[in-house]
Amino acid sequence: MKTLTLLLLAGSLGSVCAADGTLDVNARLKAPEDKVERLAGQAPPRYAAVDRDRLGNAILAHGREKLEAHKQSEKLTPVQAAQIEKYEKLNLQLLRLDDNLMRQLVRLPPLVVPPLAPPTNDAGKEREELARRVAEAKVPVATIVDRRSHITARYNTGDFLERLIADYVKGRFDHVVNAEPRHNSGGRTIFFRTTVAATDITDELLQFFREREQTEPTPSPAGQAK
Repeated sequence: MKTLTLLLLAGSLGSVCAADGTLDVNARLKAPEDKVERLAGQAPPRYAAVDRDRLGNAILAHGREKLEAHKQSEKLTPVQAAQIEKYEKLNLQLLRLDDNLMRQLVRLPPLVVPPLAPPTNDAGKEREELARRVAEAKVPVATIVDRRSHITARYNTGDFLERLIADYVKGRFDHVVNAEPRHNSGGRTIFFRTTVAATDITDELLQFFREREQTEPTPSPAGQAK
């Protein structure tokens, strides 16, 4: 009798588990159907393709033009021009020294470059002295230098390019993909390809950029007049 009771209980539990399993499978099968039904009434996502290399080069060229136009409007005295030339030469020396020190600190594989000795204390002292001279040379022309640096920095960042793209595609497209080629170390061109239909908007972005630059003046550094 006890054995029969146990068999009946086991059969009942098995039926419940089987029923639960069936419900779980049915729920899993129905989930994609529900998703398809939800997406059926939606428009497909809109893709845009952008040649970021081409757009970035155009932005940098425009930045150089802006900088040169600004320099022409400065009307520097001969003394100021000489002071700026002195500062720029010293600053260039400092940048080159920093680059050289960085190459010594970053150890590359021997097959890439010959092994370099780590920077010595003398190199550190040389850099400290040169940095001091750069800072001193900048003092009499700091306002002029900072205004020029502000113009250069505005157009020489990836953030500027990405904000430009984001402003243009807002309300027009849902996703942006790369349209430009990339080059590997072997010199071979590698294209980014996508299986979706993407509209190339590089020309439209260039036009949008030019029009916006005509209507929006370059912001002045904080606390400085234009």
